[in-house]
Order: sequence, then structure tokens, then C-alpha cells
Amino acid sequence: MLDFNEYGTAMLEDGIFARAEWLAEEGNEEIAIKFLRASFRGWIACRDDAQACVDFVLEAGPTLGQGHQLWQMNEVNKLVWPSEAGIGLMDAEAFDITAQIALDYGIISSAAEGEGVTYRTDLAQAALDSLQSDMADLDVTGASYEALAVEVTPNGE
Repeated sequence: MLDFNEYGTAMLEDGIFARAEWLAEEGNEEIAIKFLRASFRGWIACRDDAQACVDFVLEAGPTLGQGHQLWQMNEVNKLVWPSEAGIGLMDAEAFDITAQIALDYGIISSAAEGEGVTYRTDLAQAALDSLQSDMADLDVTGASYEALAVEVTPNGE
């Protein structure tokens, strides 16, 4: 497997975005925190019981089979876990690398400037704090996460 991090060319993807104007409206930061909290709880649940998450997807009627879904869940978990600072918190170095690559290759025409223009971590931190205050033993970093041994099956069945 090729790990782009080893070559300094990995870019962040699959972020959660919100307009600053929307977040500035009364009550919307709380909505964002609740959304992040639910999302993090879902990722933690799928880390801790990947098969249950796959079963849930299969019940919804996917076009991909059990074998592919479990392989995919395992691969995504390997990307998410462990998360040293806690799930959902931006890695500043990874962001800087992504921004520089995007600038160097013309994906963006100029670097974003100003505090809070590029990303915020306070809402994700508030979601994590809320989760941990409700469930003190909840592992939000996945420090002991170990990937499953998933056998690739013919046609993903």
C-alpha cells in the first residue's frame, strides 16, 4: 500500500464545512456541536463494532455485499484511528501540508489569511467535551484501536 504521508503529498479530505455567517446566527453553534457529537459517536461505535455498522448498512439495502462493506469499514477505520488529539480535531500540520499542495498545484489561487478563516477546532472540542462528560470512559482517541483482519471476498460478497 502506498502511504502518501511518507512522501509529503497526502491531503486531507472529507471535512465538515459550515459557513461562518450561519455559525454566527443565534443557536447555530449549538446545532453544529450536536451534529459533531452525533457524528463522532457514530464513528466511535463503528470503530468498536464494525460488524454492527455493516449490518445496519446491509439492512438499508446497499448495492455492495457484506465482504466489500466490511473491508471498506475496516479501511476507513484505519484512516480515522487512532486520533491522538481526539476524533474530529484538525491536525494543524496536515492542514498546512494540504493547503500548501493546493496552492502549489493551482487548486487554490491564494492562501487564506486571518484567524478562523481556514478552520476552527472549538466546536469539535466542545462536542468531544460533551461526550466525555456524559460518558467518562468513552475512548475518543482510539489509542488501542487495532484493525480487523478482513479477507477480501470474490465480488465483495
